Amino acid sequence: MHLDISGGQKAPYPVGQDRKFNPLRQVSYIAVMYFAMPMLFITGWALMFPEFILKKFLGLSGIFLTDQFHVILGFLIVIFLFIHLYVSTMGKSPLSNFRSIVTGWQESH
Repeated sequence: MHLDISGGQKAPYPVGQDRKFNPLRQVSYIAVMYFAMPMLFITGWALMFPEFILKKFLGLSGIFLTDQFHVILGFLIVIFLFIHLYVSTMGKSPLSNFRSIVTGWQESH
């Protein structure tokens, strides 16, 4: 079964040699890979070594704020992963996009 999320319309940002991602994908990948993941590692490291965390920030515990930020980032990354996996199944067949990831060749729609 093929699920067509575009309503049969032509893709506004077709994949080609010069463009691999549409603008929304670009923004989301940049946000996750260059902001969320590094901040997740930094806050995780800080929670392992709490002596480097501020004692108080805006009247709240620095450890509490670091922990909350760490948990929120982790939650957002997991949501990104689930959405990414779901959208990846929307090809000609549920596995066709995964096949193109492995082989490097994308099936034309």
